[in-house]
Amino acid sequence: MDLDITGLWDKAVEFHGHSCPGLLSGMIIGIIALKELAASRSIDEEVVTISEGQSCMVDALQIVLGTSLGKGNLILKDYGKTAATIFNRTTGKGIRLSFDFSQIRNILGDLREEMKNLNADERKEFLKKIMFKILERPQSDYLKIENVQMKIPPEAQIFNTIICENCHEGVMATRVIKKDGKNLCISCAQGKYWQ
Repeated sequence: MDLDITGLWDKAVEFHGHSCPGLLSGMIIGIIALKELAASRSIDEEVVTISEGQSCMVDALQIVLGTSLGKGNLILKDYGKTAATIFNRTTGKGIRLSFDFSQIRNILGDLREEMKNLNADERKEFLKKIMFKILERPQSDYLKIENVQMKIPPEAQIFNTIICENCHEGVMATRVIKKDGKNLCISCAQGKYWQ
């Protein structure tokens, strides 16, 4: 497997809107996961990601691994961690990757302090160099990789669209609520989250 890491970094920064240490973390986890799992970027649902953080990291994971909420192969479990479990459906192998922050800080120091006076382009190049510097080191210096056994989430299913009998908007059949004999969307059945 040959990855264009610079190209992926540029795409991740463009997708995310800026470069930052969280994006860098997601890039490293994604790159190493593909190598460890002998996988390629997911075109459909070949790779599944379970992210343990809802942070900048997730945007990089989407770019590198080809996983997304829309395809159903990106699952968020917001534990507030810089960690993710990645599965290769083809081989059935899964790994969990997590950063050892005590070690990464020993290696890199305080990145935020070093980036404080950099403009956006300088920060992007600075973090790209840091990414390559980290990837050249033995993974055990900064990352814990665990083989995992668990039931791989099922592939995404396509469900029929039902028309809500109140607001007349389309709703996925599995989200319809029967109330007073009517097929209703969640908003009409339980109340809107907006005013």
